[in-house]
Amino acid sequence: MNILKPALICIFLFAFSAQTSRAEDTGGITTIAVLPFDNLSGEDISFDFTRALYDYLKREKVEVIPQDVLEQFFIRRRIRRISSISRAIVRELREAAGVDVLITGSVNALSGGDNPEVDVSVQMVNTVDSSIIWMNSVSLSGDDFATFLGIGKIRSLKRL
Repeated sequence: MNILKPALICIFLFAFSAQTSRAEDTGGITTIAVLPFDNLSGEDISFDFTRALYDYLKREKVEVIPQDVLEQFFIRRRIRRISSISRAIVRELREAAGVDVLITGSVNALSGGDNPEVDVSVQMVNTVDSSIIWMNSVSLSGDDFATFLGIGKIRSLKRL
C-alpha cells in the first residue's frame, strides 16, 4: 500500500491545516499530544498518520509531546486501547506531561478498486474537561470528481 502514502498525506494535512490556526489564536493551547490513530478500515495501512501529524506540527513550531513520553505514560498505566481512555486518564496525562490538548483520529475507510475511497476523522480534546474543541472529517471517493457521463472520475487510490 505504498502508493497510498502521497494521497493520504495530502488529504490528512489538508483536513488538519484547513481548520487550524496559528498559536497566538488558540486561546491558551501551548502543548499538544498526538495519540495513535485507530485503523477502522480493516485494511493494512503502511502509512503512519500519527507520525505524519506529529512531524507536521513540529514543522509549524507547535510544542508537541514526544511519542516515547506518551508511550511510557500509557505503559505505566497499563492502557492498551487509546481510543477508550477515560476522563480521569486524560486529566492525569495533563498533570503528568503538561498537555493542554490531545489530538486523536481514525482511518474509517480505505479502499482501492474502480472507485477508490478514503475517509479520515480527526478531533482535538481539551485535557481539562475532555470536551471536544475541534473535529473534522474528510471523505473522498473517485466518484466525487466525476462530471457529466462520468468524465473526470478518479479510478486509482494513488491519484485520489
